[in-house]
Amino acid sequence: RMHPRNAPRGSNDGLFAKAMLFKPDLFSIFDRIVYIDSDAWVRSPRVAELLRPDLLTDEKPIAMVRDANTPRIFNTGVMVLRPMREKFESIYELISAGIDNDQPNINEAYEGQIAELSPEFNVHARMVANGNVS
Repeated sequence: RMHPRNAPRGSNDGLFAKAMLFKPDLFSIFDRIVYIDSDAWVRSPRVAELLRPDLLTDEKPIAMVRDANTPRIFNTGVMVLRPMREKFESIYELISAGIDNDQPNINEAYEGQIAELSPEFNVHARMVANGNVS
């Protein structure tokens, strides 16, 4: 696990590794990163749509699915992003404060700059039950 020496210890210890996705010097040979949580299942060839060149723009450098449980924010289980230093620093600082998990912090760092992915890219049982996806 990655943990900065000055950050509080606790349930958010593993979040620092996720924050590293946003650090550009770790991924300098890539123009974008497709992140899929380890508990997600890829069950369709539609996953290739995450590689579309027009998915990200300068105004919207990250794409995520709206959260099924809290629709005012986006879920960080599936993301397409361009690593950017100022976003990394913001997310890392927020996570280091130890107040919240990665999802609200990433949403805060990218507020108003998120391209919305189709809900099919991050399906939860509640979405099927509510008829949001088939």
